Amino acid sequence: RTSTTRNTLYISHDEDALRMTGVNKKYDTMSDKEINRLRTFDGHKILSLADVFKRYKRSTHYVIELKQNESQIDNFINIVKKYNFPDLKLKCN
Repeated sequence: RTSTTRNTLYISHDEDALRMTGVNKKYDTMSDKEINRLRTFDGHKILSLADVFKRYKRSTHYVIELKQNESQIDNFINIVKKYNFPDLKLKCN
């Protein structure tokens, strides 16, 4: 999902934060600041794709599905380059 302010890519299967945080708002209507303040019911923050790449680096196999719009593709490509994942490919249907 993406935020409204910087189109930051966040990790979530849901369109909104309700099931994980109790906040009934769609991620694409929230700013980065709002999303970063959210906490799941067990106290974890909603991670951005950059957070995940920083934390797990190459220790995991990634399967990433972009769900919203074409601007996500550019953001995805930029993050992949920034965190040096040249072998991570984007497949569009």
